[in-house]
Amino acid sequence: MRPSPISSLVVLSTALGLSAIEAAASSEPSDLEPPSGTQEVGIDGSSLGGFVLPILPIQHDLEISVTQATRWRVDDTQRLLLQGDVEIELGTYSFRSDTAVMWINRLPSADGLKTQIAVWFPSVAEPNRRAGLGASGRDVLVTATIDGEVKLRAVVMGEGPVRSAVVARGEARLAKHLRRIASPPLPRLSRQIGVKLPPLPPKPVLEPGGSINRSIAEETPATASSILLPESGDGDLPIFD
Repeated sequence: MRPSPISSLVVLSTALGLSAIEAAASSEPSDLEPPSGTQEVGIDGSSLGGFVLPILPIQHDLEISVTQATRWRVDDTQRLLLQGDVEIELGTYSFRSDTAVMWINRLPSADGLKTQIAVWFPSVAEPNRRAGLGASGRDVLVTATIDGEVKLRAVVMGEGPVRSAVVARGEARLAKHLRRIASPPLPRLSRQIGVKLPPLPPKPVLEPGGSINRSIAEETPATASSILLPESGDGDLPIFD
C-alpha cells in the first residue's frame, strides 16, 4: 500500500515531539474510505491544519509590524493579509515587503505549545540593517516553527475573510509546498527557517557551433492532494500573546 500523507506526518510529529495529529492517524487509512472520526480534506493552502512542518522549533519570537492587517480563521489556523510597510522579525531573520499573506497555528507538545508559521511574499526586499538575515526576490515562501511569542502591531486592524488575487496566489504557493511535504519520500528535519525561492533556470551550456538552450529546472513532483483530519478539533488555541 502506498504510504498515506497522514502516516508521513505522524513520523514527523514523533520526531518533533508533537502530538496534534496522532489521534487522526491511530489506524492506517484504506484506499477506499478514511478511518472513523476523520475526514479527507483537499490540500488547498487555506490552512496549516493537520501538518507538522519539518522544522525543529527555534527559541525566538515573531514580531509583525504593518500598516493594515486583516485577519480571519480557517480551522485551527489564523490567517493574515498584511498590507503596507510590512516588517517581519523572526529571531535573527528580517523581511520587508509591501504585501504578505500569513498562516499561523499552534500544536501541543511535551514542552508546551509550539507555533507554526508560513508567510508568502509576492516580492520581498533585503533588510536595511546589517545584523540579521533576510531574503530578496519574488514569490518567496518562508516557513518556521518557533517556541516564543507572536506580536502583531498594526495601525489598522480589520476582520476577514479576504478573497483576492494576492491571497489566492499565496494559497496556491503554500499548497504546492504542503503537497510536497505530504508526498513520499519523507522530508528531512531542518534546524533552520525555511526560505524558499522559485527555482531558477540552469545556466546555459555553450558549445562551439551550438545554440543556447534554456529550461526551467524541474522539482520533484508532489503526489499528495489531500490529507486526513479529525472531524472535530480544538481551533481555539491562542495565537497572539
